[in-house]
Amino acid sequence: MATEILSIFHNGLFAGYYICAAIAIIVHHKELKGTKPLAWVSFASAFAHVFSFLLLQFAPDNQYLQVGLASYYTWASPSIMYCIKEATTPGWLTLKRYAIYMCPFAICTFLCLATGSQTALIIETALAVYYTIFCFFKLNKDVMEHERRIKEYFTDLESYGHGWIKGFIYFQIITSICLFLFLFYHNEYFNIFWNYLMAGYWSYFLVRSKIQRYYSLQVPEVVTEKPIEENHQPETKIDKSGIVPSTIVYIEKRLKDLGDEIYYNNSNLTLVSLAQMVGTNRTYMSVYFRAKNTTFWDYVNNKRCDHAIELMKKDQTIPIIELAQLCGFRTVNCFRTTFTTIHGTNPSTYKKTMI
Repeated sequence: MATEILSIFHNGLFAGYYICAAIAIIVHHKELKGTKPLAWVSFASAFAHVFSFLLLQFAPDNQYLQVGLASYYTWASPSIMYCIKEATTPGWLTLKRYAIYMCPFAICTFLCLATGSQTALIIETALAVYYTIFCFFKLNKDVMEHERRIKEYFTDLESYGHGWIKGFIYFQIITSICLFLFLFYHNEYFNIFWNYLMAGYWSYFLVRSKIQRYYSLQVPEVVTEKPIEENHQPETKIDKSGIVPSTIVYIEKRLKDLGDEIYYNNSNLTLVSLAQMVGTNRTYMSVYFRAKNTTFWDYVNNKRCDHAIELMKKDQTIPIIELAQLCGFRTVNCFRTTFTTIHGTNPSTYKKTMI
């Protein structure tokens, strides 16, 4: 009896939480793309807990409703994956698309309600696991492609990238396993723990989406700067990179004339601003880096990290925070992440090996 009361209380609690979360999304995220999908998922979660609350109150022994409710919980994992997909492709998740992709789950849930069959529930759970694994690989690919595009324009993945989404994708696999246990290892205390875990997961998801402008902060498809006229005569001969050789020579000369200080003194340096300093346009600069088998991000951050090493050699007591500022990094965390990516170790460890 005590366990039943505890379960009823927590179902009411979580239903209220998800309703409040949905309202908060609509109110505080209204200026961002992707508000509606997040609100749908939050309201859907609230409905699951309301249904569970009513079931425990009025029909605790009804096998058909119990199996139907359990099947409805399998919707959670693919729904979260679709929300994450919306992050990498704003506007992708529409109500129509969501309804189409969730049709197999809706059919399985109807069968579970109609038959009370555990077999139908197992099939739907297997389908949810398959969806999650498929989305896992697809989303990882999307994030990698997104970061590749980021590196062509910016030097700061921390502000413009979706690195934190990778953690969410991996965590979703863990929650899928928990969901499986939740459905087939029916323990009320485990159920309550799992729901607290999911509520915390969802809260963090919403906070991060707001702070980083989760849906609106994307690399633009087209950078609309006006091309600047070249200060040299064009050639008719074009190499395999799609750029005339004299343009490469011109850009290399201009970069040398500008000096490496431009990379350290401007933490907001972008491909567009560098192109303007060089006296060319974004397209030529982008093709130039491709011809050199590198990206804007790799080129600039290699220069910054090399400068950091030089400063460490001169003064091994220099603080990391000061080092980051002197080398043109926006934040210490950005410096650590970039340095580790390039050199395979963080700057603090690197400095200790020098000492």
